[in-house]
Amino acid sequence: MKAIRNAFLWIVLLTVCTGTACADYVRTDTIQDSLPQIEIHVTNTGESDESYERSNLLKVTITAQDQSFAQELFYRSSETAEHEGAASLARLSDVNFDGYQDLLLLTAQGARNVFYAVSVFNPEERCFEPVLQTHAWRAEKKAFDREETVQLELCNEVLYPEQELVFSSVADGYRYRTEIVYQWEGRSSLVPASVLDVYDAGNDMIGELLELHATGICRCWDVQYPESWYYGERNVIDERRESAQLLMIGRGQTDPVFAKVANVDWVNLRKQDSKASPSLAKLTEGTEVQVLQENCGTDGGWTRVYVSSQKDENGLTGYIWHSYLEDVPKEEKNYFKKRENEAGEFPGAENT
Repeated sequence: MKAIRNAFLWIVLLTVCTGTACADYVRTDTIQDSLPQIEIHVTNTGESDESYERSNLLKVTITAQDQSFAQELFYRSSETAEHEGAASLARLSDVNFDGYQDLLLLTAQGARNVFYAVSVFNPEERCFEPVLQTHAWRAEKKAFDREETVQLELCNEVLYPEQELVFSSVADGYRYRTEIVYQWEGRSSLVPASVLDVYDAGNDMIGELLELHATGICRCWDVQYPESWYYGERNVIDERRESAQLLMIGRGQTDPVFAKVANVDWVNLRKQDSKASPSLAKLTEGTEVQVLQENCGTDGGWTRVYVSSQKDENGLTGYIWHSYLEDVPKEEKNYFKKRENEAGEFPGAENT
């Protein structure tokens, strides 16, 4: 009976889709080698609601070419089914790393950003699940909106199969951007693991916020810097982006490198890679820090480090002159183990 019902549904959908109203966008693709090819039809429903950021309601019809299954999905988009831009209106990609291709549906395209909604393929049910939902990042609040659920959209996505992470980056012009790393809970729940937000702090200042686990509990830093330094001739932004990604998806998560303050009773943790820069904290001898980037500054003598907070939610990132640091052997890495039991806002640190 189930096979007859599926065949009947496929025939009904195929009959409807042969009309001109349903043939706006068609794509043929394969979910997995063991499954039949599918045809993806995207059509306009004619429904539009300006109260949504993506006002157009589009319908996606997926049919197997061997008539074994057929289904419909709906999603919101700024595009229409007549879209003729550089990006595909619908495409397949194994976003959840389970060996089956998932469905990505274009919701908006600009000069720098291409956004896709996500529908995960369920091999047991042999169908695509409803478009994923999430809590939106609110830049003005520097937090995710826990009260409102919205359609999840990946922007300029990069997949990291080894870590099973999905990277999404939204550029707001040249200077500002928001990067979110998502991780999977189960096969069909995509949740934010970390956020890097580079924002306009006003008065020719750039704000840089990094939050791990995207809960506000582990806020690595939220600091403001002069634009002339951040985007100056040395292009500090590249170094800082690499450092942030090290903590979000790289070695900083799997095999962190540590150093400790040495050859001095205490040293300033500088806001920028210069002796003239303000001090964020004074770190006493023996204080362990996580190394993010070496050879910084015009003279290449500064090391950018991360000092995690023990007492409140904010940590610090800054620069220390290289001669005041020495490596900590891997077997002696105890900073993150010790810090919960030590007194003071930062282990061995005095805020200035």
